[in-house]
Amino acid sequence: MARILVIDDDAGMVHMLETALRAAGHQVRSARDGQHGLQQFTAQPSELVIADIFMPEQDGLEVIRAVRRQDARVKILAITGLPDFNNPLGAALRLGANRTLEKPFRPDELLAAVNDVLLSKG
Repeated sequence: MARILVIDDDAGMVHMLETALRAAGHQVRSARDGQHGLQQFTAQPSELVIADIFMPEQDGLEVIRAVRRQDARVKILAITGLPDFNNPLGAALRLGANRTLEKPFRPDELLAAVNDVLLSKG
């Protein structure tokens, strides 16, 4: 299973992500904003980063750019609850996210997206 870093400022969303991912056998760490998430990624890289787009300190787009600079091979799943706000999911893909997922989503949808990303070659 994979080492996954979850970065999201919504405590309820973090709890759901951690619960679903751990139940699927993944090792999960989390951060409540982009700045702390990047610090955690630098200290201990993950195979997959799940990043919310809209967060305080550093947003998810900044996180994607920074993670890509550190390791082009890491997989990134960008999530947001505001998909129509200046097309943040499209911007996430252009910056290097492997896949996007629109909130709200069910745990089974999350796990399907995670499996898809982890198995992708790109």
